[in-house]
Amino acid sequence: MRIEFKKCDQQDIPQLIQVSAQSYREHYTYLWEDKGENYIANNFNKNTFTKELLLPNSEFYLILWQSEAVGFFKINDIEETYLELERIYLIAEAKGKGIGKAAVDFVENLAISTSKSIICLKAMQKGRAYLFYEKCGFEIVDEYILKEPFIKKEYNKMYVMEKVI
Repeated sequence: MRIEFKKCDQQDIPQLIQVSAQSYREHYTYLWEDKGENYIANNFNKNTFTKELLLPNSEFYLILWQSEAVGFFKINDIEETYLELERIYLIAEAKGKGIGKAAVDFVENLAISTSKSIICLKAMQKGRAYLFYEKCGFEIVDEYILKEPFIKKEYNKMYVMEKVI
């Protein structure tokens, strides 16, 4: 299996839009009163990705499997010792192939190479993602309420997770 991680620039925005919207629709519509359409429209568009790609402490990476974009993740350099894994999305056909684990390993290596000692992230409490992160060595350290329009109240709780590396 050939997995690659491509650091994104402005030319990658069309692929980021496509893979993020597809992944989100395949996995997260149940969270929202409007099936996530407001969230997708506001977060996975050209203007938003353009702004986020220009942030000095953030990087996006496309996840390529057999040379096809099957996901992406975003990392943020938030403190001297912390690296945040803000998003990791995979389309449905990429699940269960070790791609997510490979992405987490890649992020760990990036953290080590930049002298970070902790990776943090947020995951929905009523989803399967936090179980995946626990298997990867992350621990729940806090929780909070997600305040987004149209989020169903029963799904608005999130875990803050960390992994010391």
